[in-house]
Amino acid sequence: TDNDTGLDWLQHFDQHIRACQKGQYRMLVLNCHGSHIKVEFNEYSKENDIVPFCMLAHSSHL
Repeated sequence: TDNDTGLDWLQHFDQHIRACQKGQYRMLVLNCHGSHIKVEFNEYSKENDIVPFCMLAHSSHL
C-alpha cells in the first residue's frame, strides 16, 4: 500500500470497529510495512485511541 491507502484503510477500520469497541483503546495488529509508520497514520491512530502493534517481518504467520 502507499501512504494514502494506508491512511484510508485506517480510517475505514476506525469507522467499522467503533461499533464493537468495549474500552477506550483499540489495538490494530500490523506488519511493519512502510505505510504503517508514516506521520499521518500515527497521528490519526493517536487522535482516535488506536494502538498500532507492528509485528516483525515474517512473524505474522506464527
